Amino acid sequence: MEHNDGRREWHQAKRQTTGDAWTTASLAREGVFQAFGPRLKQGEACVFVSELGAGVLKDLSELARSLTQEEFQSEALTARRVRDFERLQNELECESEAETYSHLQLLAVQTVSESLIDALIEARLRVLVRGEVVVARQALEHLARDSIHKKLMSGEMWQVLGAD
Repeated sequence: MEHNDGRREWHQAKRQTTGDAWTTASLAREGVFQAFGPRLKQGEACVFVSELGAGVLKDLSELARSLTQEEFQSEALTARRVRDFERLQNELECESEAETYSHLQLLAVQTVSESLIDALIEARLRVLVRGEVVVARQALEHLARDSIHKKLMSGEMWQVLGAD
């Protein structure tokens, strides 16, 4: 997502099929860190979205945003968290603890249910489009599937919906 002020925010949504929460290892297997790493190195925010939580990543990123680096290292990095922090440092290919800390400040985790996503999409489409919401949603879903890993602009979405 590109904000009006030029800031960029990258989102990656994943559906976990095992019913287990996301671990650092499962996020790495799914390529989340590989995709986010270059963005974080450019100072761009990254958001991981899933129905199931990614507790370790969420905890460390929230702590990094709420504490100074010194507080983070002395208060937040318990024995268990040190291992997780080191794994993240390795997966994000950071050269130092300071770089890992700054990357964590740019990371966020959002846990959201599919039913909530459906309700939000329906509500927003009702406000934004004239005509059948179901038809608009299907057109946008088709466009989204065809645009995976591509930059998608709002004008393209409006064109699919038949707006000027």
